[in-house]
Amino acid sequence: GNAPASEAPTTGRKMQAVRATGQTEQGAMTQDSWLAAREDLRVRVGRENYARWIEPLRLVGVADGVVRFAVPSTFVGDWVGRTYADMVLAALSQH
Repeated sequence: GNAPASEAPTTGRKMQAVRATGQTEQGAMTQDSWLAAREDLRVRVGRENYARWIEPLRLVGVADGVVRFAVPSTFVGDWVGRTYADMVLAALSQH
């Protein structure tokens, strides 16, 4: 079964609410830019890591400089936040 998505706002490096910089703070973040960033991340992290950790992330929105993602579990959110937060923010800032 699928666990319910977690959207708990946090600060710091948690993926559920990753602190954003640059364009994303100004609300320019869109689903299209997330899709483009995902393509960059697929190349950077490799196919298997992408499928396991990045692909399940769903953009919820951007507010007050925080990018929120729905994640399939707290474990995935915590792992991605610790392991890929900087990479995700860098990819987002390019789109």
